[in-house]
Amino acid sequence: MPTESFFSQSSLAYIASAGAGKDGKAYSIRPTDGTGDFTFSRGSNLAATRVGADGLIEKGRENVLLQSNQFDTTWVKSNTTITGGQADKDGGTNAWKLNETSTPSEHQLRQNFQQSGVYCLSIYAKAAERDVILFRMNLSGSWTNVFFNLTSGSVVSTGGFVTATITSVGNGWYRCEAVFNNITGSTIQYQLGLNNTTYSYAGEVGKGILVQDAQLEVGLAATEYIESGATTGTAGILENTPRFDYSNGASCPSLLLEPSRTNLISQSEYFGSYINYGSADTANSAISVQGVNNATLIAGNGTQNQVYTASPDISVTSAGLYTLSIFAKKGTNNYFRLYLDGFAGSSNNGAYFDLLNGSTPTSGASIKDYGNGWYKCSITATIVSGDLVGKLAFNVTPNTNSVFFSSASEANGKNIYIYGATLEAGSYPTSYIPTYGTSQTRAADVCGGAGDANTFNSTEGVLYAEIAAFEGSDNTFAISLSDGSSNNRIFLSLRTPQSIYRAYSTGGGDINFTGLDVTSLSKVAVRYSLNNFSLWINGVKRSETLSYAGIPANTLNNLSFDRNGAGELDFYGNVKQVLTFNTALSDADLATLTTI
Repeated sequence: MPTESFFSQSSLAYIASAGAGKDGKAYSIRPTDGTGDFTFSRGSNLAATRVGADGLIEKGRENVLLQSNQFDTTWVKSNTTITGGQADKDGGTNAWKLNETSTPSEHQLRQNFQQSGVYCLSIYAKAAERDVILFRMNLSGSWTNVFFNLTSGSVVSTGGFVTATITSVGNGWYRCEAVFNNITGSTIQYQLGLNNTTYSYAGEVGKGILVQDAQLEVGLAATEYIESGATTGTAGILENTPRFDYSNGASCPSLLLEPSRTNLISQSEYFGSYINYGSADTANSAISVQGVNNATLIAGNGTQNQVYTASPDISVTSAGLYTLSIFAKKGTNNYFRLYLDGFAGSSNNGAYFDLLNGSTPTSGASIKDYGNGWYKCSITATIVSGDLVGKLAFNVTPNTNSVFFSSASEANGKNIYIYGATLEAGSYPTSYIPTYGTSQTRAADVCGGAGDANTFNSTEGVLYAEIAAFEGSDNTFAISLSDGSSNNRIFLSLRTPQSIYRAYSTGGGDINFTGLDVTSLSKVAVRYSLNNFSLWINGVKRSETLSYAGIPANTLNNLSFDRNGAGELDFYGNVKQVLTFNTALSDADLATLTTI
Protein backbone atom coordinates (compact mmCIF):
# COMPACT_ATOMS: atom_id res chain seq x y z
CA MET A 1 0.00 0.00 0.00
CA PRO A 2 1.36 3.48 -0.81
CA THR A 3 2.78 5.50 2.05
CA GLU A 4 0.86 8.34 3.68
CA SER A 5 2.94 10.85 1.71
CA PHE A 6 1.50 9.53 -1.54
CA PHE A 7 -2.06 9.81 -0.21
CA SER A 8 -1.42 13.42 0.77
CA GLN A 9 -0.11 14.15 -2.75
CA SER A 10 -3.05 12.51 -4.53
CA SER A 11 -5.94 14.48 -6.01
CA LEU A 12 -8.30 11.49 -5.67
CA ALA A 13 -7.82 8.41 -3.49
CA TYR A 14 -10.14 5.42 -3.47
CA ILE A 15 -9.12 2.63 -1.05
CA ALA A 16 -11.26 -0.48 -0.67
CA SER A 17 -9.84 -1.26 2.79
CA ALA A 18 -11.50 1.92 4.02
CA GLY A 19 -14.73 -0.03 3.45
CA ALA A 20 -16.65 3.16 2.82
CA GLY A 21 -19.87 2.90 0.85
CA LYS A 22 -23.63 2.72 1.01
CA ASP A 23 -26.44 1.84 -1.37
CA GLY A 24 -25.59 3.76 -4.54
CA LYS A 25 -22.19 5.15 -3.48
CA ALA A 26 -18.56 4.08 -3.11
CA TYR A 27 -16.73 6.75 -1.12
CA SER A 28 -13.24 8.04 -1.86
CA ILE A 29 -11.10 9.33 1.02
CA ARG A 30 -9.83 12.22 -1.17
CA PRO A 31 -11.08 14.78 -1.94
CA THR A 32 -13.03 15.19 1.29
CA ASP A 33 -15.91 17.25 -0.16
CA GLY A 34 -17.57 14.24 -1.81
CA THR A 35 -16.71 15.13 -5.41
CA GLY A 36 -14.40 12.10 -5.58
CA ASP A 37 -17.11 9.59 -4.64
CA PHE A 38 -18.17 7.00 -7.20
CA THR A 39 -21.78 6.40 -8.21
CA PHE A 40 -22.49 2.70 -7.86
CA SER A 41 -25.34 0.56 -9.17
CA ARG A 42 -26.09 -3.11 -9.69
CA GLY A 43 -29.82 -3.81 -9.95
CA SER A 44 -33.10 -4.21 -8.17
CA ASN A 45 -32.73 -7.50 -6.27
CA LEU A 46 -30.66 -9.12 -3.50
CA ALA A 47 -28.85 -11.64 -5.73
CA ALA A 48 -25.33 -10.41 -4.99
CA THR A 49 -23.07 -11.90 -2.30
CA ARG A 50 -19.56 -11.30 -1.01
CA VAL A 51 -17.05 -12.89 1.37
CA GLY A 52 -16.94 -10.81 4.55
CA ALA A 53 -14.04 -10.06 6.89
CA ASP A 54 -14.98 -13.17 8.90
CA GLY A 55 -14.46 -15.37 5.82
CA LEU A 56 -18.19 -16.13 5.53
CA ILE A 57 -20.48 -15.50 2.57
CA GLU A 58 -22.70 -12.50 3.19
CA LYS A 59 -26.02 -12.14 1.35
CA GLY A 60 -28.68 -9.52 1.03
CA ARG A 61 -31.34 -10.33 3.63
CA GLU A 62 -34.95 -9.26 3.98
CA ASN A 63 -37.59 -9.78 6.65
CA VAL A 64 -40.73 -9.81 4.50
CA LEU A 65 -43.11 -9.69 7.47
CA LEU A 66 -44.38 -6.21 8.32
CA GLN A 67 -44.35 -4.78 11.85
CA SER A 68 -42.14 -7.67 12.93
CA ASN A 69 -42.26 -6.70 16.61
CA GLN A 70 -45.35 -4.51 16.71
CA PHE A 71 -48.05 -7.13 17.01
CA ASP A 72 -50.89 -4.71 17.78
CA THR A 73 -50.78 -3.36 14.20
CA THR A 74 -50.97 -5.10 10.79
CA TRP A 75 -51.25 -8.49 12.49
CA VAL A 76 -54.70 -10.11 12.57
CA LYS A 77 -55.73 -11.59 15.92
CA SER A 78 -58.36 -14.31 16.33
CA ASN A 79 -59.69 -15.12 19.80
CA THR A 80 -56.49 -13.57 21.12
CA THR A 81 -55.35 -10.43 22.88
CA ILE A 82 -51.84 -9.01 22.69
CA THR A 83 -50.14 -6.94 25.41
CA GLY A 84 -46.87 -5.05 24.91
CA GLY A 85 -44.21 -3.89 27.35
CA GLN A 86 -43.27 -7.36 28.55
CA ALA A 87 -39.81 -8.40 29.78
CA ASP A 88 -37.84 -9.47 26.71
CA LYS A 89 -34.93 -11.80 25.97
CA ASP A 90 -32.41 -8.95 26.04
CA GLY A 91 -33.31 -7.51 29.44
CA GLY A 92 -35.62 -4.81 28.06
CA THR A 93 -39.40 -4.58 27.75
CA ASN A 94 -39.93 -5.22 24.03
CA ALA A 95 -41.70 -8.58 24.29
CA TRP A 96 -45.43 -9.19 23.90
CA LYS A 97 -47.91 -11.42 25.75
CA LEU A 98 -50.08 -13.54 23.42
CA ASN A 99 -53.20 -14.39 25.47
CA GLU A 100 -56.21 -16.59 24.96
CA THR A 101 -59.75 -15.34 25.16
CA SER A 102 -62.60 -17.47 26.50
CA THR A 103 -63.83 -18.40 23.02
CA PRO A 104 -63.61 -22.15 22.30
CA SER A 105 -61.56 -22.08 19.10
CA GLU A 106 -58.07 -21.40 17.75
CA HIS A 107 -56.13 -18.60 19.44
CA GLN A 108 -53.93 -17.09 16.77
CA LEU A 109 -51.84 -14.18 15.54
CA ARG A 110 -51.48 -14.11 11.76
CA GLN A 111 -50.26 -12.21 8.70
CA ASN A 112 -50.90 -12.89 5.02
CA PHE A 113 -48.01 -13.90 2.77
CA GLN A 114 -48.17 -13.98 -1.03
CA GLN A 115 -44.80 -15.33 -2.27
CA SER A 116 -43.49 -18.73 -3.32
CA GLY A 117 -40.15 -20.44 -2.78
CA VAL A 118 -38.09 -21.70 0.15
CA TYR A 119 -38.63 -19.61 3.29
CA CYS A 120 -37.72 -19.80 6.96
CA LEU A 121 -40.25 -18.58 9.53
CA SER A 122 -38.98 -17.78 13.02
CA ILE A 123 -39.95 -16.10 16.28
CA TYR A 124 -38.58 -15.84 19.81
CA ALA A 125 -40.95 -17.31 22.41
CA LYS A 126 -41.08 -18.06 26.14
CA ALA A 127 -43.52 -20.08 28.20
CA ALA A 128 -45.92 -18.29 30.54
CA GLU A 129 -49.21 -19.96 31.56
CA ARG A 130 -49.03 -21.92 28.32
CA ASP A 131 -45.84 -23.57 27.04
CA VAL A 132 -46.60 -24.60 23.45
CA ILE A 133 -46.47 -22.41 20.32
CA LEU A 134 -47.70 -23.63 16.95
CA PHE A 135 -46.70 -22.54 13.45
CA ARG A 136 -49.61 -23.28 11.10
CA MET A 137 -49.56 -22.80 7.36
CA ASN A 138 -51.35 -23.82 4.20
CA LEU A 139 -48.79 -25.78 2.18
CA SER A 140 -50.00 -26.59 -1.35
CA GLY A 141 -53.64 -26.50 -0.31
CA SER A 142 -53.28 -28.47 2.93
CA TRP A 143 -52.90 -27.06 6.42
CA THR A 144 -49.82 -28.27 8.22
CA ASN A 145 -48.54 -27.69 11.73
CA VAL A 146 -45.36 -27.69 13.75
CA PHE A 147 -45.50 -27.58 17.56
CA PHE A 148 -42.70 -26.22 19.76
CA ASN A 149 -42.64 -27.04 23.48
CA LEU A 150 -41.26 -24.05 25.39
CA THR A 151 -40.69 -26.01 28.59
CA SER A 152 -38.77 -29.00 27.23
CA GLY A 153 -37.22 -26.99 24.36
CA SER A 154 -38.26 -29.57 21.80
CA VAL A 155 -39.93 -29.77 18.40
CA VAL A 156 -42.98 -31.99 18.79
CA SER A 157 -44.14 -32.36 15.20
CA THR A 158 -42.86 -30.96 11.89
CA GLY A 159 -45.89 -31.69 9.70
CA GLY A 160 -45.18 -30.80 6.07
CA PHE A 161 -42.30 -28.46 6.83
CA VAL A 162 -38.82 -29.16 5.46
CA THR A 163 -37.17 -28.78 8.87
CA ALA A 164 -38.00 -27.29 12.24
CA THR A 165 -35.67 -26.40 15.11
CA ILE A 166 -35.83 -24.79 18.53
CA THR A 167 -32.77 -23.12 20.08
CA SER A 168 -32.37 -21.82 23.62
CA VAL A 169 -31.18 -18.21 23.86
CA GLY A 170 -31.26 -18.06 27.65
CA ASN A 171 -33.61 -17.12 30.49
CA GLY A 172 -36.36 -19.44 29.24
CA TRP A 173 -36.43 -17.89 25.76
CA TYR A 174 -36.19 -19.96 22.57
CA ARG A 175 -35.90 -19.14 18.90
CA CYS A 176 -38.39 -21.34 17.06
CA GLU A 177 -37.92 -21.73 13.31
CA ALA A 178 -39.43 -23.80 10.51
CA VAL A 179 -38.60 -24.05 6.80
CA PHE A 180 -41.22 -24.55 4.09
CA ASN A 181 -41.19 -24.76 0.30
CA ASN A 182 -43.49 -23.72 -2.56
CA ILE A 183 -46.20 -21.63 -0.98
CA THR A 184 -48.37 -18.97 -2.64
CA GLY A 185 -51.12 -16.86 -1.11
CA SER A 186 -50.71 -18.39 2.33
CA THR A 187 -51.24 -17.09 5.83
CA ILE A 188 -48.47 -17.10 8.42
CA GLN A 189 -50.00 -18.14 11.73
CA TYR A 190 -48.54 -18.16 15.22
CA GLN A 191 -50.95 -19.98 17.50
CA LEU A 192 -51.17 -21.03 21.11
CA GLY A 193 -51.04 -24.79 21.44
CA LEU A 194 -52.14 -27.14 24.17
CA ASN A 195 -50.51 -30.45 25.20
CA ASN A 196 -48.16 -30.44 22.18
CA THR A 197 -50.86 -31.58 19.72
CA THR A 198 -54.01 -29.51 20.25
CA TYR A 199 -54.51 -26.02 18.85
CA SER A 200 -58.31 -25.64 18.93
CA TYR A 201 -59.68 -25.69 22.45
CA ALA A 202 -61.74 -23.81 25.03
CA GLY A 203 -59.68 -20.81 26.03
CA GLU A 204 -59.04 -19.33 29.43
CA VAL A 205 -58.72 -15.57 29.60
CA GLY A 206 -55.20 -14.28 30.20
CA LYS A 207 -53.33 -17.54 29.68
CA GLY A 208 -50.64 -17.44 27.01
CA ILE A 209 -46.98 -17.14 26.07
CA LEU A 210 -44.42 -14.39 25.45
CA VAL A 211 -43.31 -13.62 21.88
CA GLN A 212 -40.78 -11.28 20.28
CA ASP A 213 -39.16 -10.52 16.89
CA ALA A 214 -40.98 -12.43 14.14
CA GLN A 215 -39.12 -13.01 10.89
CA LEU A 216 -39.83 -14.54 7.49
CA GLU A 217 -36.89 -14.76 5.07
CA VAL A 218 -35.77 -16.77 2.06
CA GLY A 219 -33.49 -19.71 2.78
CA LEU A 220 -33.14 -22.82 4.90
CA ALA A 221 -32.16 -21.23 8.20
CA ALA A 222 -32.99 -18.20 10.32
CA THR A 223 -30.39 -15.45 10.25
CA GLU A 224 -29.86 -12.50 12.58
CA TYR A 225 -33.13 -10.72 13.24
CA ILE A 226 -34.02 -7.68 11.08
CA GLU A 227 -36.60 -5.24 12.44
CA SER A 228 -39.36 -4.26 10.01
CA GLY A 229 -42.07 -1.62 10.18
CA ALA A 230 -44.57 -0.44 7.60
CA THR A 231 -42.13 -1.78 4.98
CA THR A 232 -39.96 -4.87 4.99
CA GLY A 233 -36.63 -4.83 6.83
CA THR A 234 -33.39 -5.31 4.92
CA ALA A 235 -29.74 -5.89 5.81
CA GLY A 236 -26.49 -7.15 4.30
CA ILE A 237 -25.68 -6.76 0.61
CA LEU A 238 -28.54 -4.68 -0.79
CA GLU A 239 -29.43 -3.84 -4.39
CA ASN A 240 -26.79 -1.18 -5.03
CA THR A 241 -24.34 -1.87 -2.21
CA PRO A 242 -20.64 -1.91 -3.23
CA ARG A 243 -19.10 -5.25 -2.26
CA PHE A 244 -15.86 -5.16 -0.26
CA ASP A 245 -14.73 -8.75 -0.67
CA TYR A 246 -12.28 -10.77 1.48
CA SER A 247 -12.04 -13.90 -0.69
CA ASN A 248 -9.02 -16.21 -0.49
CA GLY A 249 -8.29 -15.27 3.11
CA ALA A 250 -7.45 -11.64 2.33
CA SER A 251 -6.75 -9.42 5.34
CA CYS A 252 -7.72 -6.31 3.34
CA PRO A 253 -10.71 -6.28 0.99
CA SER A 254 -11.05 -5.57 -2.70
CA LEU A 255 -13.93 -3.82 -4.38
CA LEU A 256 -15.58 -6.68 -6.27
CA LEU A 257 -16.86 -5.71 -9.74
CA GLU A 258 -18.56 -8.45 -11.78
CA PRO A 259 -20.54 -8.78 -15.01
CA SER A 260 -24.19 -9.78 -15.04
CA ARG A 261 -24.69 -13.51 -14.49
CA THR A 262 -27.77 -15.75 -14.12
CA ASN A 263 -27.89 -18.83 -11.91
CA LEU A 264 -29.90 -21.28 -14.03
CA ILE A 265 -30.41 -23.60 -11.04
CA SER A 266 -33.76 -22.82 -9.44
CA GLN A 267 -32.87 -24.31 -6.04
CA SER A 268 -29.27 -23.56 -5.13
CA GLU A 269 -29.49 -24.58 -1.45
CA TYR A 270 -32.57 -26.78 -1.06
CA PHE A 271 -31.90 -30.17 -2.65
CA GLY A 272 -35.22 -31.71 -1.64
CA SER A 273 -36.48 -31.37 -5.21
CA TYR A 274 -33.44 -33.24 -6.58
CA ILE A 275 -33.45 -36.93 -7.52
CA ASN A 276 -31.45 -39.29 -5.30
CA TYR A 277 -29.62 -42.37 -6.64
CA GLY A 278 -28.32 -44.66 -3.94
CA SER A 279 -28.39 -41.66 -1.63
CA ALA A 280 -30.40 -39.64 0.81
CA ASP A 281 -30.10 -35.90 1.40
CA THR A 282 -30.63 -34.22 4.75
CA ALA A 283 -31.08 -30.47 4.85
CA ASN A 284 -29.57 -28.27 7.58
CA SER A 285 -26.97 -30.85 8.62
CA ALA A 286 -23.94 -28.59 9.11
CA ILE A 287 -22.73 -24.99 9.28
CA SER A 288 -22.14 -23.80 5.72
CA VAL A 289 -19.81 -21.13 4.32
CA GLN A 290 -22.62 -18.70 5.13
CA GLY A 291 -22.06 -19.40 8.83
CA VAL A 292 -25.53 -20.80 9.50
CA ASN A 293 -26.84 -24.36 9.72
CA ASN A 294 -28.02 -24.74 6.11
CA ALA A 295 -25.61 -27.21 4.47
CA THR A 296 -27.02 -30.47 3.07
CA LEU A 297 -25.62 -33.95 3.78
CA ILE A 298 -25.49 -36.32 0.79
CA ALA A 299 -25.09 -39.89 2.09
CA GLY A 300 -25.11 -43.39 0.61
CA ASN A 301 -28.20 -45.37 1.63
CA GLY A 302 -26.82 -48.84 0.87
CA THR A 303 -29.02 -49.57 -2.14
CA GLN A 304 -26.45 -48.93 -4.91
CA ASN A 305 -22.71 -48.73 -5.37
CA GLN A 306 -23.13 -45.18 -6.71
CA VAL A 307 -24.03 -42.26 -4.45
CA TYR A 308 -25.30 -39.09 -6.08
CA THR A 309 -28.10 -36.57 -6.28
CA ALA A 310 -29.19 -35.02 -9.57
CA SER A 311 -31.20 -31.92 -10.38
CA PRO A 312 -34.41 -31.90 -12.39
CA ASP A 313 -33.85 -31.11 -16.07
CA ILE A 314 -32.35 -27.67 -16.69
CA SER A 315 -32.92 -25.86 -19.97
CA VAL A 316 -30.10 -23.83 -21.48
CA THR A 317 -31.18 -21.27 -24.06
CA SER A 318 -27.97 -20.95 -26.08
CA ALA A 319 -24.75 -22.80 -26.80
CA GLY A 320 -21.42 -21.73 -25.37
CA LEU A 321 -19.29 -21.98 -22.25
CA TYR A 322 -21.06 -22.77 -18.96
CA THR A 323 -19.59 -23.05 -15.49
CA LEU A 324 -21.01 -25.30 -12.76
CA SER A 325 -19.90 -24.70 -9.18
CA ILE A 326 -20.82 -25.76 -5.68
CA PHE A 327 -19.38 -25.54 -2.18
CA ALA A 328 -18.42 -28.94 -0.76
CA LYS A 329 -16.93 -30.29 2.46
CA LYS A 330 -15.77 -33.79 3.36
CA GLY A 331 -17.89 -35.90 5.66
CA THR A 332 -17.04 -39.55 6.12
CA ASN A 333 -15.78 -39.43 2.54
CA ASN A 334 -13.01 -37.30 1.00
CA TYR A 335 -13.90 -37.44 -2.67
CA PHE A 336 -16.49 -35.65 -4.74
CA ARG A 337 -17.45 -35.32 -8.41
CA LEU A 338 -19.36 -32.69 -10.39
CA TYR A 339 -21.05 -33.86 -13.55
CA LEU A 340 -23.04 -32.17 -16.31
CA ASP A 341 -25.29 -35.13 -17.07
CA GLY A 342 -26.97 -35.11 -20.48
CA PHE A 343 -24.70 -32.55 -22.11
CA ALA A 344 -23.26 -35.09 -24.52
CA GLY A 345 -21.48 -32.43 -26.53
CA SER A 346 -19.66 -31.00 -23.53
CA SER A 347 -15.92 -30.76 -24.01
CA ASN A 348 -15.39 -31.35 -20.29
CA ASN A 349 -18.44 -32.62 -18.45
CA GLY A 350 -17.05 -34.26 -15.32
CA ALA A 351 -14.54 -33.31 -12.64
CA TYR A 352 -13.18 -35.00 -9.51
CA PHE A 353 -12.16 -33.23 -6.30
CA ASP A 354 -10.25 -34.26 -3.19
CA LEU A 355 -11.96 -32.49 -0.27
CA LEU A 356 -9.27 -33.51 2.20
CA ASN A 357 -6.31 -31.99 0.36
CA GLY A 358 -8.18 -29.32 -1.61
CA SER A 359 -6.98 -30.58 -4.98
CA THR A 360 -8.40 -31.72 -8.30
CA PRO A 361 -6.77 -34.00 -10.90
CA THR A 362 -9.19 -32.86 -13.62
CA SER A 363 -7.93 -30.45 -16.25
CA GLY A 364 -10.09 -27.35 -16.49
CA ALA A 365 -11.55 -27.78 -13.01
CA SER A 366 -10.99 -25.38 -10.11
CA ILE A 367 -11.03 -25.78 -6.33
CA LYS A 368 -10.76 -22.80 -3.95
CA ASP A 369 -10.38 -22.95 -0.17
CA TYR A 370 -13.15 -21.12 1.71
CA GLY A 371 -12.05 -22.16 5.21
CA ASN A 372 -13.42 -24.54 7.84
CA GLY A 373 -13.04 -27.47 5.44
CA TRP A 374 -15.20 -25.90 2.73
CA TYR A 375 -14.10 -25.66 -0.91
CA LYS A 376 -15.70 -24.06 -3.94
CA CYS A 377 -15.50 -26.67 -6.69
CA SER A 378 -16.17 -25.70 -10.30
CA ILE A 379 -15.94 -26.97 -13.84
CA THR A 380 -16.42 -25.21 -17.18
CA ALA A 381 -17.93 -27.04 -20.16
CA THR A 382 -18.76 -26.16 -23.75
CA ILE A 383 -22.43 -26.72 -24.52
CA VAL A 384 -23.05 -27.25 -28.24
CA SER A 385 -26.10 -26.36 -30.29
CA GLY A 386 -28.94 -28.83 -29.86
CA ASP A 387 -27.46 -30.15 -26.59
CA LEU A 388 -29.37 -27.80 -24.35
CA VAL A 389 -31.13 -29.86 -21.68
CA GLY A 390 -29.60 -31.92 -18.93
CA LYS A 391 -29.08 -32.58 -15.24
CA LEU A 392 -26.47 -31.62 -12.71
CA ALA A 393 -25.12 -34.50 -10.63
CA PHE A 394 -23.21 -34.29 -7.36
CA ASN A 395 -21.43 -37.58 -6.66
CA VAL A 396 -19.87 -39.05 -3.56
CA THR A 397 -17.00 -41.10 -5.04
CA PRO A 398 -14.53 -43.70 -3.70
CA ASN A 399 -11.50 -41.91 -5.18
CA THR A 400 -10.56 -39.49 -7.94
CA ASN A 401 -10.97 -41.81 -10.91
CA SER A 402 -14.20 -43.74 -10.34
CA VAL A 403 -17.83 -43.10 -9.40
CA PHE A 404 -18.42 -46.69 -8.27
CA PHE A 405 -17.81 -48.10 -4.82
CA SER A 406 -17.01 -51.82 -4.77
CA SER A 407 -20.49 -52.61 -3.44
CA ALA A 408 -23.69 -51.03 -2.14
CA SER A 409 -22.66 -51.95 1.38
CA GLU A 410 -19.35 -50.10 1.01
CA ALA A 411 -21.21 -47.05 -0.29
CA ASN A 412 -23.62 -47.12 2.64
CA GLY A 413 -23.03 -44.13 4.93
CA LYS A 414 -20.35 -42.51 2.76
CA ASN A 415 -21.20 -38.82 2.76
CA ILE A 416 -20.18 -35.25 1.99
CA TYR A 417 -21.74 -31.84 2.65
CA ILE A 418 -22.81 -29.45 -0.12
CA TYR A 419 -24.14 -25.91 -0.31
CA GLY A 420 -24.79 -23.24 -2.92
CA ALA A 421 -24.93 -24.68 -6.45
CA THR A 422 -24.60 -22.35 -9.45
CA LEU A 423 -24.81 -22.98 -13.20
CA GLU A 424 -23.97 -19.85 -15.17
CA ALA A 425 -23.06 -18.95 -18.74
CA GLY A 426 -19.40 -17.97 -18.79
CA SER A 427 -15.82 -19.19 -18.76
CA TYR A 428 -15.26 -18.83 -15.00
CA PRO A 429 -17.30 -18.95 -11.77
CA THR A 430 -18.42 -15.66 -10.29
CA SER A 431 -19.54 -14.98 -6.72
CA TYR A 432 -22.37 -17.14 -5.43
CA ILE A 433 -25.91 -16.30 -6.66
CA PRO A 434 -28.52 -17.81 -4.29
CA THR A 435 -31.87 -19.10 -5.60
CA TYR A 436 -34.93 -20.34 -3.75
CA GLY A 437 -37.39 -21.64 -6.34
CA THR A 438 -36.57 -19.80 -9.55
CA SER A 439 -33.44 -18.80 -11.46
CA GLN A 440 -31.94 -15.48 -10.43
CA THR A 441 -29.93 -12.82 -12.25
CA ARG A 442 -27.33 -10.65 -10.58
CA ALA A 443 -26.97 -7.47 -12.63
CA ALA A 444 -23.55 -6.07 -13.54
CA ASP A 445 -21.67 -3.83 -11.12
CA VAL A 446 -21.40 -0.31 -12.55
CA CYS A 447 -19.05 2.13 -10.83
CA GLY A 448 -17.92 5.51 -12.11
CA GLY A 449 -18.47 9.23 -12.30
CA ALA A 450 -15.93 10.25 -9.64
CA GLY A 451 -14.36 13.70 -9.70
CA ASP A 452 -14.84 16.83 -11.77
CA ALA A 453 -12.68 19.22 -13.79
CA ASN A 454 -11.18 20.59 -10.56
CA THR A 455 -10.08 17.12 -9.41
CA PHE A 456 -7.77 16.21 -12.31
CA ASN A 457 -4.92 17.81 -14.23
CA SER A 458 -5.40 17.09 -17.93
CA THR A 459 -1.91 18.10 -19.03
CA GLU A 460 0.18 16.03 -16.63
CA GLY A 461 -0.33 13.51 -13.88
CA VAL A 462 -0.55 9.85 -12.89
CA LEU A 463 -3.37 7.31 -12.88
CA TYR A 464 -2.57 4.47 -10.46
CA ALA A 465 -4.52 1.28 -9.60
CA GLU A 466 -3.98 -1.91 -7.62
CA ILE A 467 -6.08 -4.40 -9.59
CA ALA A 468 -6.54 -7.95 -10.88
CA ALA A 469 -8.77 -9.49 -13.54
CA PHE A 470 -10.69 -12.72 -12.89
CA GLU A 471 -8.96 -16.04 -13.52
CA GLY A 472 -10.52 -17.67 -16.60
CA SER A 473 -12.01 -14.46 -18.01
CA ASP A 474 -11.67 -13.51 -21.68
CA ASN A 475 -12.03 -9.79 -22.38
CA THR A 476 -10.52 -6.32 -21.98
CA PHE A 477 -11.18 -4.38 -18.77
CA ALA A 478 -10.33 -0.71 -18.25
CA ILE A 479 -10.12 2.17 -15.77
CA SER A 480 -10.17 5.65 -17.27
CA LEU A 481 -9.82 9.36 -16.82
CA SER A 482 -11.95 11.07 -19.46
CA ASP A 483 -14.41 13.80 -20.36
CA GLY A 484 -17.18 11.17 -20.42
CA SER A 485 -16.53 10.22 -24.02
CA SER A 486 -13.85 8.71 -26.25
CA ASN A 487 -12.73 12.14 -27.47
CA ASN A 488 -10.42 12.84 -24.55
CA ARG A 489 -9.33 10.00 -22.31
CA ILE A 490 -6.46 8.21 -20.60
CA PHE A 491 -6.96 4.62 -19.57
CA LEU A 492 -5.28 1.57 -18.08
CA SER A 493 -6.54 -1.78 -19.34
CA LEU A 494 -6.02 -5.49 -18.75
CA ARG A 495 -6.53 -8.01 -21.54
CA THR A 496 -7.27 -11.65 -20.70
CA PRO A 497 -6.28 -14.37 -21.32
CA GLN A 498 -3.38 -12.88 -23.28
CA SER A 499 -2.17 -11.04 -20.12
CA ILE A 500 -1.65 -7.68 -21.82
CA TYR A 501 -1.32 -4.46 -19.84
CA ARG A 502 -2.07 -1.36 -21.89
CA ALA A 503 -1.83 2.38 -21.28
CA TYR A 504 -3.56 4.64 -23.81
CA SER A 505 -4.33 8.31 -24.32
CA THR A 506 -6.03 10.20 -27.14
CA GLY A 507 -3.06 12.56 -26.87
CA GLY A 508 -0.79 10.12 -28.67
CA GLY A 509 0.17 7.62 -26.01
CA ASP A 510 -0.40 3.91 -26.67
CA ILE A 511 1.93 1.36 -25.06
CA ASN A 512 1.61 -2.30 -24.07
CA PHE A 513 3.36 -4.86 -21.92
CA THR A 514 3.05 -8.65 -21.75
CA GLY A 515 4.77 -11.18 -19.55
CA LEU A 516 2.93 -10.76 -16.24
CA ASP A 517 -0.28 -12.48 -15.15
CA VAL A 518 -3.09 -9.90 -15.18
CA THR A 519 -5.19 -12.15 -12.89
CA SER A 520 -2.66 -11.69 -10.08
CA LEU A 521 -2.97 -8.51 -8.05
CA SER A 522 -0.63 -5.89 -9.51
CA LYS A 523 0.18 -2.23 -8.89
CA VAL A 524 -0.07 -0.38 -12.20
CA ALA A 525 0.45 3.28 -13.07
CA VAL A 526 0.45 5.42 -16.21
CA ARG A 527 2.35 8.72 -16.16
CA TYR A 528 1.41 11.37 -18.69
CA SER A 529 3.12 14.68 -19.43
CA LEU A 530 4.34 16.48 -22.53
CA ASN A 531 6.78 14.21 -24.41
CA ASN A 532 6.56 11.47 -21.78
CA PHE A 533 4.02 8.66 -21.48
CA SER A 534 5.07 5.60 -19.48
CA LEU A 535 3.60 2.40 -17.99
CA TRP A 536 4.77 1.12 -14.60
CA ILE A 537 3.92 -2.32 -13.19
CA ASN A 538 5.08 -3.73 -9.84
CA GLY A 539 7.96 -1.34 -9.32
CA VAL A 540 9.37 -1.39 -12.88
CA LYS A 541 8.98 0.92 -15.88
CA ARG A 542 7.68 -1.54 -18.47
CA SER A 543 7.15 0.70 -21.51
CA GLU A 544 7.53 4.34 -22.53
CA THR A 545 7.01 6.73 -25.41
CA LEU A 546 8.60 10.21 -25.60
CA SER A 547 6.36 11.53 -28.38
CA TYR A 548 3.28 12.19 -26.24
CA ALA A 549 1.50 15.37 -27.41
CA GLY A 550 -1.04 15.48 -24.55
CA ILE A 551 -4.71 16.43 -24.46
CA PRO A 552 -6.28 19.89 -23.94
CA ALA A 553 -6.18 21.41 -20.48
CA ASN A 554 -9.26 21.21 -18.26
CA THR A 555 -10.88 18.39 -20.21
CA LEU A 556 -10.65 15.42 -17.79
CA ASN A 557 -13.59 15.42 -15.38
CA ASN A 558 -14.50 11.76 -14.83
CA LEU A 559 -12.84 8.71 -13.25
CA SER A 560 -14.70 5.49 -14.07
CA PHE A 561 -14.26 1.74 -14.08
CA ASP A 562 -14.56 1.55 -17.87
CA ARG A 563 -12.69 2.84 -20.94
CA ASN A 564 -14.34 6.21 -21.49
CA GLY A 565 -16.71 7.09 -18.66
CA ALA A 566 -19.64 5.98 -20.80
CA GLY A 567 -19.79 2.24 -20.11
CA GLU A 568 -17.33 0.97 -22.75
CA LEU A 569 -15.34 -2.10 -21.63
CA ASP A 570 -16.37 -2.03 -17.97
CA PHE A 571 -13.72 -3.16 -15.51
CA TYR A 572 -14.54 -6.56 -13.98
CA GLY A 573 -12.16 -7.85 -11.37
CA ASN A 574 -10.80 -6.92 -7.96
CA VAL A 575 -9.81 -3.36 -7.06
CA LYS A 576 -7.74 -2.61 -3.96
CA GLN A 577 -7.20 1.08 -4.64
CA VAL A 578 -7.17 3.81 -7.27
CA LEU A 579 -5.24 7.08 -6.96
CA THR A 580 -4.75 10.06 -9.25
CA PHE A 581 -1.98 12.67 -9.03
CA ASN A 582 -1.94 16.11 -10.65
CA THR A 583 1.81 16.09 -11.18
CA ALA A 584 3.92 13.67 -13.19
CA LEU A 585 5.70 11.76 -10.44
CA SER A 586 9.41 10.99 -10.81
CA ASP A 587 10.76 7.59 -11.80
CA ALA A 588 11.87 7.01 -8.22
CA ASP A 589 8.42 7.86 -6.85
CA LEU A 590 6.67 5.64 -9.41
CA ALA A 591 8.99 2.75 -8.59
CA THR A 592 8.12 3.15 -4.90
CA LEU A 593 4.40 3.66 -5.55
CA THR A 594 4.03 0.51 -7.65
CA THR A 595 6.32 -1.87 -5.78
CA ILE A 596 4.43 -4.90 -4.44
